[in-house]
Amino acid sequence: MIPTGGAALLIAAGPHALVNRWFLASRPLVFVGRLSYSLYLWHWPLFAFTHLIWGRELPAAATAGVIAVAFAAAWATYKLIEVPVRCGALGRAAFPALLAGLTGFTLLGALTTAGWLPGRLSRPAFALWDTAVRDWDDGSAEGSVDTRSRFGTLTLRTHLAATTLFIGDSHMQQYWPRVAYLADAHPDSARSVLFVTYTACPILPGLNSLRQPRDCDGFFSYAAAFAFQPQIDTVVFGAFWELYLLGKFSLPSHQGIFSSRDLLRRPLRLESRDTQIALQEFERLLARLVSSGRRVFILLSNPTSPQFDPPALVPRQVRLSLHRPQVLVADRSRRVDAAPFETFVAPLMNRLRDVAAHAGAQVLDPRATLCAGMMCPAVAGDGTPLFLDSNHLRASVVRERAAFLDETLLVAQRQ
Repeated sequence: MIPTGGAALLIAAGPHALVNRWFLASRPLVFVGRLSYSLYLWHWPLFAFTHLIWGRELPAAATAGVIAVAFAAAWATYKLIEVPVRCGALGRAAFPALLAGLTGFTLLGALTTAGWLPGRLSRPAFALWDTAVRDWDDGSAEGSVDTRSRFGTLTLRTHLAATTLFIGDSHMQQYWPRVAYLADAHPDSARSVLFVTYTACPILPGLNSLRQPRDCDGFFSYAAAFAFQPQIDTVVFGAFWELYLLGKFSLPSHQGIFSSRDLLRRPLRLESRDTQIALQEFERLLARLVSSGRRVFILLSNPTSPQFDPPALVPRQVRLSLHRPQVLVADRSRRVDAAPFETFVAPLMNRLRDVAAHAGAQVLDPRATLCAGMMCPAVAGDGTPLFLDSNHLRASVVRERAAFLDETLLVAQRQ
């Protein structure tokens, strides 16, 4: 509403208004206005393909270069195509060609969507890589959805009545394969499982997401109520913690949260008063659970980095080559230094450690298991990525390597 309303006000002000006469009618802005449609058409494919070739977020210099190329291409398109077609003799003759081009591109899009035109780096030569980047398992156990709140749960029953409750967002959902594997492999010594998760929400009371309509505060209350059921003897809280309070590591983005009591939806940061109140309430909840005799865990964030993202692992020569290689594999020795990530998340992770210590809960750090010190592998032994994107682990990787979850499920055997 703001940009369209502003445009309407500028039009209503008329051509003699000061801002219109002296600013918007200036030669530089009129020049940009004339190129605007061509610039609109050019900028996105240029950015998209540059990003694909680069393999990661573009630095400022590369972004400026792409903008300059877009302006040059837009000027050439305006002079050589747009003006002759709109105002010259080519206009009438161009209509059939434009219609044919539109029909051809529509057909091309339909064939691509239907899978009849595979991508350049696609199966069968890259079947292994394609399987890796689709390796996600969001649960195949007994599920249910609350008819009133629409929040869902997943249940996996073993031979034990005692149950471990997992509460979190998609970063908790990614650990389902390890949980299911333990329950299946150790039905006599693994607790039953209850997964209560909700994507894109901070797992803290009283907070909500700015990114999309979510009832995060309602979900936290819904999930916390399960924690006091008699069969629950272990509770694990886990999330993409830093996304909501710090942003994504090395990426110019921020999830954005606000207090559910704030009608103005003002964004919160870690140091905000409402955030600290939420952390204090979270600590009190954990302390109540611990005092009731339950085991409580806070699962810290797994290491994340743009260098884990599968497109960043595609060798540069493959992205630029006109000829497809026989098979797509990445450098098997590829390691990512987690030290910068740990520095970035330290203020929040240390705060969560303090919450756990004061409440009597335990902390699980995935990096201690997934990495050797601060060096974290980015590629499996077969040359395929270990991550689905910059922050979510593949299901098979979780199943094999997320041993830090075992103590939350397995009952210690008596000697």
